[in-house]
Amino acid sequence: MSHSCAEVPHILRTPYVLVAGGALVGKSRLCQGIIGLEEPPTDTCTSWTIRTKYYTAKVELREEHEDSVDTNITSSPPEALILVFNLAAPSTFEWVQSFIGRPGLETVEVKLLCGTHADALLTSDKNSDDLEAGLLPESFQNAADWSIQNGFEFIICCPMFPALDAVLAIDGSRQGIARVVEALHAHSWPNLDMVQPGPRGPCNGATHEARYDASRPVDDATTKALGHFLCLQARNASERRGSKHFGLHQQLGDEEQYEDGQQNECDAQASHAERVLDGLESLMEEMNGHKSRLATLSDDERREQAASLALRMLKVLEFGNEDSSSDED
Repeated sequence: MSHSCAEVPHILRTPYVLVAGGALVGKSRLCQGIIGLEEPPTDTCTSWTIRTKYYTAKVELREEHEDSVDTNITSSPPEALILVFNLAAPSTFEWVQSFIGRPGLETVEVKLLCGTHADALLTSDKNSDDLEAGLLPESFQNAADWSIQNGFEFIICCPMFPALDAVLAIDGSRQGIARVVEALHAHSWPNLDMVQPGPRGPCNGATHEARYDASRPVDDATTKALGHFLCLQARNASERRGSKHFGLHQQLGDEEQYEDGQQNECDAQASHAERVLDGLESLMEEMNGHKSRLATLSDDERREQAASLALRMLKVLEFGNEDSSSDED
């Protein structure tokens, strides 16, 4: 049975995504793709549970039709706003421009502008996966400029043709409904529930991220494996410098010396890897020790401790990358 979000008391409402646009621009198809339904939703307000490997959150997708005016936006603004227009009918963008002037939208954190019917941008010499923004029609350029001026991310999509939508890209940047979902997943929803790690720590299916265990010693095999990896990186860097080095050794008739030098470089990289791992292990152990003291610290003290640990982590990582950086230079 259809229902309106406005019928629900404000105190009981879950965060919602407002999907607004003129007539026949594809709002229902867009919502279908976002939620992953087999058919377009028949209700103006559809429940959706966002599930990532870090958190879950229950939200609602509400469609705003051209002839409907919601007077509750000011008192209960959306958490995310998706404005929709038809790329094949540039005049539908005028509705979007008029809608943005409504009060209550100033505090919205996630703002997306979606141009549907992206197939209208394709020609015989333009593929869906390698569109160039500078070569697209003036109507596209106007929408792109407007989105920048008003703090929106502009995404083209094609909900009517999922196979085409899945491969859309502009200047190498992913487009389509998948990019819309990514943007919504990246938001910190006020009612999110963090995914808790399992009793064993490492990931359980796709919902947990792997965690480093500082209490587990780093064995020789791990050190050697990382050393071998860094060694291969050093070899690749030398090969990129390429003919300059190897050609010099050929001129000197000293290929054996070249191979010895490469082996010495591998040994140095393995030793370097061991020092980096020691530094990371020491830092992780210290972070575990800080956990027991966090409850006794004020917010300012906790932030100061976190900043200090972050700086130390950065120094360790920079130490681990300084050789490769010098190679690139």
